Amino acid sequence: MHYRFYGLMIYILIVPYSPTSHATIWIIILHSMTILWQKCVCFEILNKSLKQKKAAFINADDNYGRQILQWRQRYGYPLFSFGINNNADYHCIESSIQISIRGTQFATDLPFAKQFTMKLAGRFNVYNALGAIGVADFLNVPIGRIVTGISVLSSVPGRFDTILSPEGFAVVVDYAHTNDALEKLLLSVRSLKPERIITVFGCGGNRDKTKRPLMGKVSEEYSDLVIVTSDNPRKENPEAIIRDITAGMKQTVIRSLSIVKKQSNTQYIWHKRMMLLS
Repeated sequence: MHYRFYGLMIYILIVPYSPTSHATIWIIILHSMTILWQKCVCFEILNKSLKQKKAAFINADDNYGRQILQWRQRYGYPLFSFGINNNADYHCIESSIQISIRGTQFATDLPFAKQFTMKLAGRFNVYNALGAIGVADFLNVPIGRIVTGISVLSSVPGRFDTILSPEGFAVVVDYAHTNDALEKLLLSVRSLKPERIITVFGCGGNRDKTKRPLMGKVSEEYSDLVIVTSDNPRKENPEAIIRDITAGMKQTVIRSLSIVKKQSNTQYIWHKRMMLLS
């Protein structure tokens, strides 16, 4: 198989990027994103590609994805859909999805009826798998090899990394650094039906301040206990960052935690977001 002859693209979803400073940047980014997706630049680039065999795979459960699928006639290559909630070319049966801290099981009914098992936890990984299944099928990979390939996938470091403890709890480490990402992460954790969720997180200094209270609100809404800590404050006061976060929370902060580490004769605060599931 000569992969240089193939041009493939998978669209999962799009969320607003969090600006690093002035609100004007936020307006510019939103305006730029609107123009970008109105013109569907990514798909136009693929359309002009000299690749001999091209295709795009679109999440039909995403609002932008459904809009893109309506523009199928614009392109000289097929746009395939995948999803759970809506009709799609590659469709997962929602009732078949079983998620645990150790992995996920799900079944497809279109374009073939197959059971899949993967080590990755979280509903979002079902969407990732459906996109990959579509691409592999388009490349004429035998279905048996697709099932096996999905089953041996391992997580990307920092993306829903799970650590299982012999004491009966699990830790999930994730790089969620916006309120939208944190909400999706916590919803994925809640879908595992743990007895208790303890969320530990912080926000970096000299970055978007508007997201801090929003992340505080989200963490409080979906957690049993929230520990607000410092996460690389750079040139800001760590306590001021924590106050920004807790401004979005209704209840009194139970505990603040900071980890100080020395490197090259300087001190900085370092922290990874994690959740303890008991």
